[in-house]
Amino acid sequence: MRDYRTTDDIETVLFEIADQVATCLRKHHVLGEVIGLSVGFSEPDERGRNGWSAQTKVDPTNETNDLIRAVRYLFESRWQGNALRNLGVRVNRISKPTTFQTSLFADEKVHEARTHY
Repeated sequence: MRDYRTTDDIETVLFEIADQVATCLRKHHVLGEVIGLSVGFSEPDERGRNGWSAQTKVDPTNETNDLIRAVRYLFESRWQGNALRNLGVRVNRISKPTTFQTSLFADEKVHEARTHY
């Protein structure tokens, strides 16, 4: 097993996993609304923990960049610099594309971008 110690190495692995998950979602023609990250430490931390997990809610998506953005946010908000051995990305609240409501805020941003040069 290899341990990951640098932000660059960890993000490379996380982004590859996020891309694989997004590809799987697209293959099955579904969207995910909750993105989760699981991290396993190489050794227990000072509190005896072996890792942590976190999740965040996003607009329903199967886009690689959306998953990467969510995973990066979760990672940067929680990682304390520990060497990591296990990394996992998960998606919950799976739905078909026709069963979700689009975000009003996203539409507003698109409109704003189109009207302000």
